[in-house]
Parts: sequence; C-alpha cells; structure tokens
Amino acid sequence: MELNNLEFAGAGLITDPQTGLEEQITVNAALDLAQLVLSLDQEITADGNLYPKIEVTEIAFTLHPEIFGVSVSGDLPLYRSREFEAGIRRWMTTQLAQREHDFRVALQKSEREIMASFAFK
Repeated sequence: MELNNLEFAGAGLITDPQTGLEEQITVNAALDLAQLVLSLDQEITADGNLYPKIEVTEIAFTLHPEIFGVSVSGDLPLYRSREFEAGIRRWMTTQLAQREHDFRVALQKSEREIMASFAFK
C-alpha cells in the first residue's frame, strides 16, 4: 500500500553553542513515498468464528533532504543559519528509520484496538 501527501512539519528554537544566540527553525519535509507492507491473516476463536488479522510487517519512507524546506530566522549571520539548515537536513535523514519504526508501532496499536472491539476473546 502506498500513502500520499504525508509530511513531517515542526518549528522550534535552536541555540548556537558558540554565541548563545537563538534561532527560530521551521521544518516542512514532504515524504516522496510512503509504502506499507501488510500481511493478511485470520484468527479462529474457540467457538469457531473466523476474524481477519492485519499485520504491519514493513514501512518504508523515502525523503530527499535537498528538496524539503528548512528556514532559519534570528540574529545569527547568514552563513551560520545555512550551517543550521544543513545540519537539520542531515538530522532528519538519520532520524528516518526511527520515524518508520514509530509509524509501524502506532499502526499496529491501532489494528489491535480495532480487533479488540470485536466480540471474540
């Protein structure tokens, strides 16, 4: 399954360790591709009822750091702001695997909650 129009977005303050000045950071990173691999299974209850079971087995996000937006505004010189922007892009790329894991865990939790609403034990 593929999902479209997903993005990471956020804002915050970052402090320059050399000068102590704060910069406002805004990030908007659209995912180029979000793919989910679902395994369909079934569960048979003790009384013979058959219920579907969906397992989220894999999630893959594709993100190209050169095309997502990072804006920095504040009192730092422009060259330092550009260094922060590049650092945020590198950080987002390294964090992508963790975001995939978090997304998979949240989907699995949702699936378990949905299945728990059925009247089988």
